[in-house]
Amino acid sequence: MVWVLVINCSKAKIDKQGIHLEKASNSHLPKSIRLQNNFQALAASTKLNDSANRTILLKVAGNFYELNENRLFRSTLLTVDRFSKAAKDTISTARSNQYLGTYYRSQFVYDSAYFHYVEAKKLFTLSDQRASMPDIYCDIAQLQYDIGDYTNSELSLKLGLQFLKSGEEHKIEHRKIRYRAYTLMGNIQCGLLNLEESLLFHNQALDLIRTTDFPTNWHFKVTTMNNIANAFINSGEYKKAIPFIHEGLNVKNLHKDRPDIFATLHDNLGYSNFKLGHLKEAEGLYLDALKVSDSLEITNSKIRSKIHLSELYAYNKDTVKALFFANSAYKNSLKNKWSAEMLMALEQLISLNTAETPLYSEEYMQIEDSLKLADRVIKNRFARIAYETAEITDKKDVAIKSKWLILGGSIILTTIVFLLFKIRMQRAKQKQLHFAQHQQESNNKIYELINDGQIKENGEKYSEKKRIARRFATNPIRKILVSRSSLL
Repeated sequence: MVWVLVINCSKAKIDKQGIHLEKASNSHLPKSIRLQNNFQALAASTKLNDSANRTILLKVAGNFYELNENRLFRSTLLTVDRFSKAAKDTISTARSNQYLGTYYRSQFVYDSAYFHYVEAKKLFTLSDQRASMPDIYCDIAQLQYDIGDYTNSELSLKLGLQFLKSGEEHKIEHRKIRYRAYTLMGNIQCGLLNLEESLLFHNQALDLIRTTDFPTNWHFKVTTMNNIANAFINSGEYKKAIPFIHEGLNVKNLHKDRPDIFATLHDNLGYSNFKLGHLKEAEGLYLDALKVSDSLEITNSKIRSKIHLSELYAYNKDTVKALFFANSAYKNSLKNKWSAEMLMALEQLISLNTAETPLYSEEYMQIEDSLKLADRVIKNRFARIAYETAEITDKKDVAIKSKWLILGGSIILTTIVFLLFKIRMQRAKQKQLHFAQHQQESNNKIYELINDGQIKENGEKYSEKKRIARRFATNPIRKILVSRSSLL
């Protein structure tokens, strides 16, 4: 009865946690309510380190990520990592490393992101989690794309797709991986200025969206529309980009579900209008994008919109506003230590040709040199981590091969010993059978000899009796006795 009560209480707690998680992941609820429920699920899940709670903690971490609570996202993942290692739960440790990689990538700490992704891949490999391999390879490919390593990014994608199982093309997870691969391949080709190849992959992604019932709040269609627009913008075909941006902006609940994409689309539409000479429309769209990104602290979008506004005001000869937005973008990028954004802001400041232009130029060259050095360092670190991982994998393969060789040798040796034993037993049985047959033959011969002796003895006895009878018949005394018996 006590056990029944314990089980019922545990089930009630899990059900309650499930309710909190459901509310925390509901994008239609206000952020405050979602956070409150996520905190309640977090508090309940840290009381006991078991498999169910570790799974819930990973979901809690995912909710913090969606709510742009990066600090809480990281701290929750560190808790999962600690719990998983204490329980020797390899799969949960791999998951926590994968999500930590995502955290560090979002913070532009690329070497740490790569380390955690590779660690996750190693753990998935060790635990034979083939189903998780396409996803982690896509994460690595995305990271390599972020640092401009397009060749290795494409290679990682191809390696990941090899793990997709044939016959599961209809499954949503399978199609999600393919969507990620098509999208990233399209972006890689866009980065290489191969417009036709880029559009080919993005259209494949679009075909997949049209034939798959993806959850609407994933907004894959909007992402693809924006990517196609970017491909046209990078190729200077601004007019062709505009219809795709409008189609993306017309998606229902986009502002609420994905304000980052909403801001990006407004900025891209503004930039396209600016390049086409529609300056008034461009200004309004830039300001709309800045308002959204500023209110939600989407820093990268905010910096981009400020640089574009500075460019527009400089074109209109409004140097004061141009300097204001360029300086603001530079300060934002400096505060976040984002070198690439700093270079864009400095480039805009240099173009304004003020008294401080020489200082900006000198700083630009220093940052550019440090960025190139950092890029080489990161790529070297990536290569070293990949080499160390490959070395560990090779050692694992050697250990597995040795294990199989030992096992195979043991089986062969056991088989040989068994066969030798069986042959020996067979020979022993044959000897025993041969001895039994020989003994039987000896017994038969003895019996025959005894039988022959008995017959001979019986024949001799019979001959002796006949002889005695004949002798007795001719005996004189017998004759006298016979005579006397006659007289009487």
